Amino acid sequence: MTILPATIVAFYNLRELTYAWVNSVDGSYCKLVTEHNEAVSLCDSRFIWVGREIWLADDTLKLLGDFRRDVDAIQGEIANCDFSCLKINELSLEAIAEVLLLNTDVQQAALYTYIKNHPANFTSKKGKFRLKTDQEQQACIADAREKEKRSEYLQAVQDFATGNVIKDEYLHLLYSELPGLEQSKDHKDLFRLICNIYPTLKSDDAVYQMRLRCKELPREIDPAIAFSGIPVGFSPILELEQLHTEKTEARNIMAFSIDDEDTKDFDDAISLIQDKDLWRLGIHVSNVSAAIRVGESLYSEAEKRVSSIYAANCVIPMFPPRFSENELSLIADTNRQVVSLYVWFNEKLERTREEFCVETISIAHNYTYQEVDKRIKEEPFARLMQVCRLLHETRESSHNNEKPRFYYYLKMRQGKLHIKRIDNQSPSRFLVEELMIMYNSSFANYCCEKQVPMIYRNITQFSIAGDQTPASQAYLSTIADFHPGIGAAAYLHASSPIRRFTDLVNQYQMVSALQGNIPSFSQEKLVNTIYGIERKLIILREVTQKSERYWWLKYIEAELLHTPLDATLRGKTQNTLRLELLPWGKQVMAICDSFPVADSFKIVVYDIDWQDWAVKIDLL
Repeated sequence: MTILPATIVAFYNLRELTYAWVNSVDGSYCKLVTEHNEAVSLCDSRFIWVGREIWLADDTLKLLGDFRRDVDAIQGEIANCDFSCLKINELSLEAIAEVLLLNTDVQQAALYTYIKNHPANFTSKKGKFRLKTDQEQQACIADAREKEKRSEYLQAVQDFATGNVIKDEYLHLLYSELPGLEQSKDHKDLFRLICNIYPTLKSDDAVYQMRLRCKELPREIDPAIAFSGIPVGFSPILELEQLHTEKTEARNIMAFSIDDEDTKDFDDAISLIQDKDLWRLGIHVSNVSAAIRVGESLYSEAEKRVSSIYAANCVIPMFPPRFSENELSLIADTNRQVVSLYVWFNEKLERTREEFCVETISIAHNYTYQEVDKRIKEEPFARLMQVCRLLHETRESSHNNEKPRFYYYLKMRQGKLHIKRIDNQSPSRFLVEELMIMYNSSFANYCCEKQVPMIYRNITQFSIAGDQTPASQAYLSTIADFHPGIGAAAYLHASSPIRRFTDLVNQYQMVSALQGNIPSFSQEKLVNTIYGIERKLIILREVTQKSERYWWLKYIEAELLHTPLDATLRGKTQNTLRLELLPWGKQVMAICDSFPVADSFKIVVYDIDWQDWAVKIDLL
């Protein structure tokens, strides 16, 4: 490409097509005067078009202005040209101009401008152009619409930040994109906009403020959750979704649930009736799959969240509370669709047969664990306990898996933290655990027998030097394996579809099989689904542990400063001790000037280091 002085060239400057007059040429560099009356020196590789005519003028600025007006004036003529030569062939600008008999600089510049201004019609590669196919044109138009819509959305967010009302569809998108900005920064345009809206804040704090502004994040959420990047609130569009209704067989079954006193999302219920000379035990799980279709917005939201989260001061459910605590919940005095397991026992409480079915039942009562413990010698609880002891003994013959007697956690009530204690060996908790294990085990056996693709929960065991008890790690798989912790040939989770996405996926599969339909997910699809579930579960596990740690520090700060506490040493990191506080079994990082000489000792916490989330202690 030979460039001569007094010719006109074109180049892009800050995405703007700019014309310039060549003042002089020195090798590959040209000194130019632009149409904005700027003197610049550019390498010839920057030029996207080079004229052939010599343009002599005393007023260069007027010359370039006239040139641009002439180029714009003949755009209509260029639009009427026959570009059929580009349907198959890729041609350079010079070749196209030759075919179309466009010989002057103005015509060729107008040709280039027309082609670049119509990206829906033309495509270019390495300086050559061709007409787009119909399919490519439609894709380009759709992409342009998406960009325009995206621009409108970002403007709406900008206006919202200054006090304007935002449309529900834009708010829904904002709810979807905001949490991820804490971690991945996927939506860079939104991230830049939010940083510009809050220029004095660090990027994470800016995102946090926007989440508060749109109420996706309540102010009472602890920092462990707030800055984790997990979604919290539900958009108005999700809140207004409608559930599907299906007619299923209604049976005269009066079932009851057993759960914590503050539970609102009841997944499962139980029934026990005498059926002639047999006892018929029913375990009923809310049929979420009948209310929410695969791929719908509520399903996608559950897939994104994977599990409900239970923090000291709030619940972050997998579905909006309207559904998780109401329409999908097995609330007393309601009729609900369920996936039921019925098991028949004889007078010796031996299992004679079992079956799964999809049906509608009545929920008679929501019992608490405390209520059932007090009535454990009454029917139907007494007979249920007999059944569960036999089930437990059968499982115990294959594996012994004792839990610690007590588990402690914190709960906020009326603005104050309280320590709650769960007795893992209480009759009611033992009863519920055994029945849910039976439901999940039977579910897994049925699907193995029918060869229905499922997500199984397997256990891998491995030995650690010096430890007589083998360590274990749970993992998800589409291939069933023996579960040593349960003592079952196959095991999965299916009893909590309101709270866990894995359970919901398995329920879709089971209901399809029971109704004689093709399963919603192939084995290959489930393998891909497992990857996403496990990746998110790792994040949720870390977040919940950090949240628990935060609230225990808050409790210590409010209630236990300068109070002697029992502790054991669990490890040491640099100048920080890792302690377990007794009797609660909760670990904290401690800053101390001395090192304990015994495994168990007493400490006094005199302050909290919130920068490092550690307690400052003295040894007693």
